[in-house]
Amino acid sequence: MPPDAASPEVPLTVASSSQSLFTTSTPQLFPELYRMIVEFLVDSKDDPKVINKALCSLARTSRTWQTEAERVLYRTITFPHGERYASRINRVLNDRAAEYVEHLSIKSLNIPIERIRLTRSSTQLPFHRMRKLKSLTLPDTRTHVSALRPLLKLVNDTLPRDILREFSAPLLILTSKELHFLRKQTRLLELHTTRIPQDLALMHKFVPLLQSVTIKGEKMKHSILLFNFRPIVSLRFDLQFCHRLDATDVLPQNCIKVLMLSSCSAPAARILDFLDLRIKDCPHVRYLSFYLNLGRESHQISTTLVLEPLINKLEQLRALEAVQIHFEHPLMSRAAITRFFQSQTSRRLRSVLLVLQPSNTAAGPVELRQEIEGQPGWITLGNANEAEWSENWKRRARDDGPVF
Repeated sequence: MPPDAASPEVPLTVASSSQSLFTTSTPQLFPELYRMIVEFLVDSKDDPKVINKALCSLARTSRTWQTEAERVLYRTITFPHGERYASRINRVLNDRAAEYVEHLSIKSLNIPIERIRLTRSSTQLPFHRMRKLKSLTLPDTRTHVSALRPLLKLVNDTLPRDILREFSAPLLILTSKELHFLRKQTRLLELHTTRIPQDLALMHKFVPLLQSVTIKGEKMKHSILLFNFRPIVSLRFDLQFCHRLDATDVLPQNCIKVLMLSSCSAPAARILDFLDLRIKDCPHVRYLSFYLNLGRESHQISTTLVLEPLINKLEQLRALEAVQIHFEHPLMSRAAITRFFQSQTSRRLRSVLLVLQPSNTAAGPVELRQEIEGQPGWITLGNANEAEWSENWKRRARDDGPVF
């Protein structure tokens, strides 16, 4: 992953001729070799901080190395909106680095709003020059929303048309006017926000290629409208900031293949109700991920009231191939949960990942894998790589591609 350009170590001044490694007696490399060397450094297995330091050192040696190093340093950045060193990063972006930015996350720190207002003039990001920008993330906070409005106006006025592939505003409740710029992003594939205004969701030409959606909050009323006229295949219900699970709205006809329910404190019975609805309106789901809180019930009660009904519901999702379950604070032992799923899980499933949180041992997630379809028994693999497993099976669910 490219180093974070918000680091104070990011070079903020042009290398002077006295700093250059190259003199008239030093042979020059072919231009493409500079880029190959920098990309090789980034692709190495070294610690990102070590890579960042090396790139910063390269950037200070000559203008050629500076150009290639900054091309990577500013590819993915976190911009500290309102922080004192934001103006320095903004100056470099305006001078030369805006054209390198592909992933921009704007972070609003919990600082006095007066300070944000004082520094606002120094944080005018050059969106008009970010023609490679693929993803934009707005602050993950409800505080100081008013201070972000000038920034949103800047995005609306200057962001180039049809460049974004992903937009995320985790907690902000934005109006149609503030989201007007998305009407010009017809190639957007991923949208993660609290709420979509109804008038935008009803527009046929609004993000027509949308494939992945995150729904935050308890009500899905307006966001559900996005499923009309759009090829959405991935859906995440993010209920982290909700006090209860209320997902009684039935989704319209859809082609969802990846379905995820983020962490929440909902009791197991409500999760089962949620899955009941998805059996009816998401018949094409191939990948399913959710959290399950067994409470402080005994082994027998957990099995009878939760796990057995859960298996029954998974059986009814006919296209399902892979399931990831996060168990929160279970009284049942790791071995008991594993044995239950080994003996009860449908043979139609290809893989089940069991994640116990928190785990009393150093052991990682357990994967139950059925290598040969239709053959009895499961292969049990301990210490599975959760991130790798998840990405592989989601990719297969979306693209019908092979899983490695």
